[in-house]
Amino acid sequence: MHSKWRGSRFSLLLAAAACGTEASPLASTPASEPTHHAIVQGIVVGAASQPLTGVQVGMRFASTARGDGVSAIGGGTTDDAGSYRFEARTLPPRELDGTAKAYVIAFRYGGAGGQVMQDSILVTLQLVALREAASVTQVAPLRLPTP
Repeated sequence: MHSKWRGSRFSLLLAAAACGTEASPLASTPASEPTHHAIVQGIVVGAASQPLTGVQVGMRFASTARGDGVSAIGGGTTDDAGSYRFEARTLPPRELDGTAKAYVIAFRYGGAGGQVMQDSILVTLQLVALREAASVTQVAPLRLPTP
């Protein structure tokens, strides 16, 4: 009786394997790709309010507690006027009104052996589907100490 159960269980596993991956709901589920976006723009200035060139600016969501994993794609570098503009792409927002809170972060390396200087600000993004024109979030000036 014991060997008969073992044989039945093996046959069941073999039959399941023969069905291929198409029968598996996980096999046909595509990887999570961004479906929503917003434009983020602003300026990075120094201690004396002068524009800073070449500063890296990025973002991260304030909360990543979603079960499906929140992701964000976006970032840029400031131009000669200290301005930046980038597209943030992500999964659908949790909030029914289409908003998501995110930190916009400016950072600059202080050279070899130097320190990292950074500033961040919490903003609310209005996310829309990729097929729609992105809304623009204007960020208050980010301020870094000048070396």
